Amino acid sequence: MDLLLPALLTGTVVGAAVTGIMSLLKPVVDFWLAGLLKRQQDKAERRKLVEGVVDRLRTLRVDNVAAGREGRSPKYDLVLGAADEALLIHDRAFADYLSRDIENVSGFDALCRWEEDHGDGNGEMTAGEAARSARFDHLKELVKRTSEFAVTGKWEKEWAQQAVDLEKRMNKAWDETQP
Repeated sequence: MDLLLPALLTGTVVGAAVTGIMSLLKPVVDFWLAGLLKRQQDKAERRKLVEGVVDRLRTLRVDNVAAGREGRSPKYDLVLGAADEALLIHDRAFADYLSRDIENVSGFDALCRWEEDHGDGNGEMTAGEAARSARFDHLKELVKRTSEFAVTGKWEKEWAQQAVDLEKRMNKAWDETQP
């Protein structure tokens, strides 16, 4: 009986200490878990947004093919919609690059006309056919790059410079082909 009272007191003290520690750690653990879940949700939302841009690029590719059959240019509202949605991507540098490069899709007609006028074009195709082909290849490359970004979160910084250079060539061609 002499040992019962000290054992009871020791058990009570140890139980109170464990309960106290758990009470103190619970908010820390809850905070850590909430942060982890938020990061996972943010990552999923970002990926979904990038996948939405990929879907818009696919729609542009389909419209490019349909435009070729119908003898028209691709719908500019599809180009602007994809470019604007690309600006919502969380990586600002990639968003700016992708938006600019998507808008470049609309400049292939002027560029191919200019190249045809200066003898740089493909002699086997008309300027319109060359523009559709170049546009399709460009969109295919954009889908590939955007998909890679969606999966890895990484992209090549030289793509941005390539987009700027292409935009400059297209603007020069546009200026020289206008009356």
